[in-house]
Amino acid sequence: QAFDPAPDLIQGYIAEKGNAEQLTAIVKWLESFYGKKVREAEAKSQIQYNELERNVPLKEPKFSKEREALYKRYEQIALESNSKIITETLEFYQVINNSTKPPTERVAPKQLEQTLKLNQVKLSGLTQQLLPHLFASTYRDLIVDELKVYIDFLETPAGKSYLQLTTDAYIHSLRKTRPEVLLKLADIFEDELAILSPYSKEVLTEAKQNQLMVTMLKRFGKHALI
Repeated sequence: QAFDPAPDLIQGYIAEKGNAEQLTAIVKWLESFYGKKVREAEAKSQIQYNELERNVPLKEPKFSKEREALYKRYEQIALESNSKIITETLEFYQVINNSTKPPTERVAPKQLEQTLKLNQVKLSGLTQQLLPHLFASTYRDLIVDELKVYIDFLETPAGKSYLQLTTDAYIHSLRKTRPEVLLKLADIFEDELAILSPYSKEVLTEAKQNQLMVTMLKRFGKHALI
């Protein structure tokens, strides 16, 4: 997949940038019983994402009261991380792409900034729509108590440090791999997929929305949306 991160780049970045306290906390979590359970669930997510690509659910997944409460906590954490990934990768590659054009074809900085902000909003809105489905698919094998331990960890200072470092490592990996694909993010809503934008006022049938979501996932890959 075009947007699959490179594990070696991620691990190398974490080892280089993390201090002793951060690395100790990361290793402690990853080697813990619950850390291994979460990693196992996330390792299976590729198959689950493939299922999502074949048939994107149109209705929100139904959670139990306990899982719904946990999802709300997870949602805030995930959206903050996702926002940083979208902002920094889009900005990085839009600036690079613009600077490689002939001077007469380059976009003015103000226009470039406006385009960046618009695409950030569009992609963030789309991710927010898919997040409950991804959460339900990825962690469906974890019981409530296991999910709670994971989310409790992410809300601790050690967990926040872990998430910040891994998010930065993921961004680093994306910047180093397949830039020609990442550049397409800037144009993701310039064709028939534009009606999936939060700004679109067109009313879609469920069949049409399903068709467009499948088209989008196949064209840009799952990691463009996470």
